[in-house]
Amino acid sequence: MREFIILVIFASFLVDFTIEQVQIKCYSCIAPVGVTDITTVCNSSLFCKGQYCTKGPDALSNGIKHGCTDTPPLDSGGTKCKWVTTKTGKHANCYCKNIDYCNSSRQNPPPIPIFIITITISIIFRQMFR
Repeated sequence: MREFIILVIFASFLVDFTIEQVQIKCYSCIAPVGVTDITTVCNSSLFCKGQYCTKGPDALSNGIKHGCTDTPPLDSGGTKCKWVTTKTGKHANCYCKNIDYCNSSRQNPPPIPIFIITITISIIFRQMFR
């Protein structure tokens, strides 16, 4: 049982470290406000790589800027949106880090909980070492 607990702790650190270091592809373009399907404006050849994809209002173009960064632009890591009010209306500043091109949707999907990943890995290792 002691080995199993050590393995679970090790797997937790390994999964957390891996998720933090992965760079993903993000759309890198400016879309007009109100576009519901970003693929009509941006395509996968217009991309950047970073730990986080971003999406938010662009004051210079009055559009929605899609891009990437290696540091979270808001208070904490993960997938999150924060509503801001500008001259052109109310917009969401969003960032995500779960899948390639996650800055394409109107609302970013929730991240995969690390706990579920850890439990899955633990079960697999437990079966291997029986």
